[in-house]
Amino acid sequence: MVLPFSNMSEDITKAIDLLRQSLSLDEARSPTLAALAWGLVMASPLGARTSLDAATEALGLACRAVEQDGTDAFAHAVYGFPLFGPAGDNDQGRIHAIEAVRLNPSSAFAWGTLGMIDSMAGDYENALACLHRSLVLSPYDSMLHLWMTGLTASCFALGRHEDGIAWARKSVQHNPGNGTGHRMLAANLVAAGRLEEAREITRRRDATQKTTIRDLRAMRFFKQDDALARYLSAQQVAGVAD
Repeated sequence: MVLPFSNMSEDITKAIDLLRQSLSLDEARSPTLAALAWGLVMASPLGARTSLDAATEALGLACRAVEQDGTDAFAHAVYGFPLFGPAGDNDQGRIHAIEAVRLNPSSAFAWGTLGMIDSMAGDYENALACLHRSLVLSPYDSMLHLWMTGLTASCFALGRHEDGIAWARKSVQHNPGNGTGHRMLAANLVAAGRLEEAREITRRRDATQKTTIRDLRAMRFFKQDDALARYLSAQQVAGVAD
């Protein structure tokens, strides 16, 4: 199960409201719990306003979803994401993503989630393999922008900057509101020596959603210190404010 979000923050806000209503009628449905958790995870990246405890709530909802149905691949994949990210439990997050793939090897969402986790954790080659598999399984998926963000991030970390530029362009084409996609595009452009284009991307993105180096450091998309340092350095060159 994957929520059909567009790039509009209003859509995801409405989806969250509807899922909350559904959950109030039946609190024991694993798919609804997992879907609401995923909506809360994705709300901020898609530009929707969320509460300060949204990440904690998402983690709790996803945990309940797995407890309700341990055979639900979507629930395991969703649970792995906030475990790995906001909660910082990297190993356990990856375990749930792997379990999702085991339960449903045809799930593009499961492969995509595992690929994103590996992209952030530093297993970049495996991330590329998982994310490419996700694209093959569901080439018209509503989550393409996210999987492509993982691809461009992995390419940046591996020094394959032209490939990273190509994937980043596709990512923001699928979702113009994908802030991380724009930042990854700028980082790859800087690394490829295309500084003016990178600065223009930053100017356009800042006009929509200004993000500072401090914000990007706190977001810590790359868990490996060397990759994070290169990424932040590229953002500074591209014109992101401190």
